[in-house]
Amino acid sequence: MRGFLIGDMGSKLESGLTKSLRFKLVNELSISPTSLTMFNYEEGSKEVEVSGGSGSYSSTVDNPGIVNMSAGDTSPIHVTPHIQGITTLTVQDLCLPLQIARCNIHVTGPAEVVIRS
Repeated sequence: MRGFLIGDMGSKLESGLTKSLRFKLVNELSISPTSLTMFNYEEGSKEVEVSGGSGSYSSTVDNPGIVNMSAGDTSPIHVTPHIQGITTLTVQDLCLPLQIARCNIHVTGPAEVVIRS
């Protein structure tokens, strides 16, 4: 696991004054699980945990009609299936924009319904 530094270094100005900033070392952004299969029914909500990074995230899905997502700035992200299909949940760190984590989501349903009398 890598760490990332948020902040800037201090420096001494020509007049003898010193300025400094604080640094915060953070772990790499991660998401768990990275792959999720869900059955399409109303109570089928699942949680996706986000950790590492700065702690401020934005999250999007490639195909918003497939799942409904409820997320704030913190973990977990609640994912509820809407229709069958495949989409990707992408989480990006707002302070470290190169830090991106993804979860592939597959929403499935019954393959066949047989009614017998």
